[in-house]
Amino acid sequence: MIKNFFILDFSYEIKDDKPIVYIWGIDEEGNRCVVLEKNFRPYFYVTYEGNENEIIENIRKIGLISINKVQKRYLNNVVNALMLQTLIPSQIRGYRKIIAQINGVKGIFDADIRFTMRYSIDMNLRHFTWFTAEVSEVKSGDMRTPKVYELNKIISRYEGKIPELKILAIDIQIYNKYGSPNPRKDPIILISLWGRDGSTQLSVDDAKDDLKLLRNFVSKVIEYDPDLIVGYNTNFFHWSYVLDRAKTLGIKLDIGRKIGTEVSQGTYGHYSIVGRLNVDLADLIADILGTENKDLIDVADYLNIIPKSKRTILNWYEISKYWDDIKNRELVKQYSLDNAKSIYLLSNSLLPLYEELVKIIGLPLDQLSSASWGSRIESLVIREAIQLGELVPTKVENVNVSKDSLKKSDLLIEPKIGIHKEHVYVLDVTSVYPSVIRKFNIGPDALIKDLCENCYLSPDSSYKFRKEPPSFYKLILDKLDNVMRITEEKLKKGDIGESLGELENKLRAIKMILNNFNDYINFVNSRWYSKEISEAVEEWGKHTIRTLINLIGNSGFEIIYADNRSIFVKGSNDKLVELVNRLNSLYGLEIEVQKIYKTLLIIDKFGRFVGLTDKNKIDIVGLQRNNKNLCELTKDLQRKIVETILIDGDVTKAIKLVRATMIRLRRGEYSIEELVTWRYIDTDLATSKTTAPHIVAAKKAISANYPVSVGSKIGFVIVKGAGRVADRAEPYFLIKEKNRIDIEYYINQILSESSRLLRSLGVDEEKLKKTSITDILDFFGSSKKK
Repeated sequence: MIKNFFILDFSYEIKDDKPIVYIWGIDEEGNRCVVLEKNFRPYFYVTYEGNENEIIENIRKIGLISINKVQKRYLNNVVNALMLQTLIPSQIRGYRKIIAQINGVKGIFDADIRFTMRYSIDMNLRHFTWFTAEVSEVKSGDMRTPKVYELNKIISRYEGKIPELKILAIDIQIYNKYGSPNPRKDPIILISLWGRDGSTQLSVDDAKDDLKLLRNFVSKVIEYDPDLIVGYNTNFFHWSYVLDRAKTLGIKLDIGRKIGTEVSQGTYGHYSIVGRLNVDLADLIADILGTENKDLIDVADYLNIIPKSKRTILNWYEISKYWDDIKNRELVKQYSLDNAKSIYLLSNSLLPLYEELVKIIGLPLDQLSSASWGSRIESLVIREAIQLGELVPTKVENVNVSKDSLKKSDLLIEPKIGIHKEHVYVLDVTSVYPSVIRKFNIGPDALIKDLCENCYLSPDSSYKFRKEPPSFYKLILDKLDNVMRITEEKLKKGDIGESLGELENKLRAIKMILNNFNDYINFVNSRWYSKEISEAVEEWGKHTIRTLINLIGNSGFEIIYADNRSIFVKGSNDKLVELVNRLNSLYGLEIEVQKIYKTLLIIDKFGRFVGLTDKNKIDIVGLQRNNKNLCELTKDLQRKIVETILIDGDVTKAIKLVRATMIRLRRGEYSIEELVTWRYIDTDLATSKTTAPHIVAAKKAISANYPVSVGSKIGFVIVKGAGRVADRAEPYFLIKEKNRIDIEYYINQILSESSRLLRSLGVDEEKLKKTSITDILDFFGSSKKK
């Protein structure tokens, strides 16, 4: 029979010493299904020199399925190669080590491309697209899909409309009083689920027995049968905890579409569920916002998903305290439900864009969401290079590149420190980098290290790139640019063949790839990484951006800051739009106004800033990056200072906030929880020689019989005493008396962080220290009102 299939994902397994590829998807009738491919075999290439027959004979002794002579391209040279086919994918690693020792073998290529990726490339199949195939329906007792087909022949491929996908959002709450949950003893008390049909909540009543809860969770997932499972911070913490807890309780987390397959950690640190896509939305937020605060509640509020005023808000470390109080237990349940709802609605907002990225890049959604831009674009480059007949080098892990060789100055215009109350426009100039790659034919196959008469020379280092033929980087970027132009034309004409939303997301996805292509150029673990290429792109890029800066400045605009990605401009909006359009036309760029700030405070010479956008949202960039040891009180005070400056425009009020907080501390009117600093443990405590405060506190917790391990979150406070601050870090749950807390340490922390914010407004630490009688009266006045 001939049928059409929408592709969700690929997986494979070995049966009877043969690989079977599973194409998970949806058929044209809307049935969730799997298509079985039983005839694809793994292979790789070797290049060689010398006695061809002797080399082939020596390789043949290893026991490969087949050896075929082929011609391929490698760095602009046509090379003779051998295509070596193996029985199963896992054999390639062992074979390539043996073959590398054979005399005459020069190189090994395409040897570490994932088997399912190899299949999708060779068959020209992409996730979230359709294919037409001749198939036979078969019976299978180990699948949870209504339909199972065996593939006979692929007939055609097309993009088509994405069917409505079943999405299930999850939120998990754990009972733990000490901030460092231990899956061996701390139960999961709530799992909230949210889908298109509403919500379900699974809970335990006594916070002791969650075995039934996990069994119910497995049943609910299988019953709902989602195509996508979405969470927030699930890759970083929740899935690993749930798996460890399930193992402790002796239950398998068998929730995939193939019976007997458990959740497992995949290529980019994500957790893989066979036949379903499992996406951590927190991994996508950096792409969308680019600001520091990634907390779910703040993100949902910032993106107008669910305002803070319309949901239950609790401190995560107080969940157990609320749960213990029967009267407050419903608050915890509502908090978790609100989280699940936020995650579900956030997925509806984010996923249409990422569906388009998936189609272009060729990674499945769960992998793409967790991968860096360097890894994402490498996937695209591999796919396109193979289609061009290019051999793919083996990936080199843990590349040893000196830090000095990677140091690049981002700063092009010193930031004008202080408050800027006129509208500030942030111009995204990252499109410069793909532009110079195309213009100067930059690529690993165009880099010339010998004499060259017909080459482009980079401005500073005189790296040489031949002018013809085009490098495969240029060919890839030309192809993307062509698709972008076609999409723009469709949008202008109001093309009804595709929905407006799909076209807009497709255009945005292409621009994201182009604007992040320089991240790939600088990705030292990439297969084609070249220091010369990285530096050449940087040189030409900065030369172009400086030209743009001069043109913008000479057009009557004030530039208050510029680096290798952005230019911050003050001036007339209408004239700026006109200028940007002219620059784009003149230089073939895609410069865009990325953000508009009604008020912007540039804090220091490094370009750290806080800003109030034209949509009345607050952005905080760089503020907490270099100090991870801030307590909850200091971070809360920072946010209040920022709001006071940007929204109220009242520096005096901000100063009073700082002074009132210090008075409150000295009077002992605080809770220990306010002074806790929370840090994740990201190193093996048994072998770590680090003496950072959170490591010291974690080791003290272990000594007191509180288990802490990699991935745990430890909360600590600084107590009075002599010696290093780090040595005085104590797990907060071991401190019962407030008089042990080193209040002066926290006052100094508040002074230091507050003055960083306010120094650019003429307020230093000394001014903040000068508490007046008015401040004291104001403090007691506000205390009475409370």
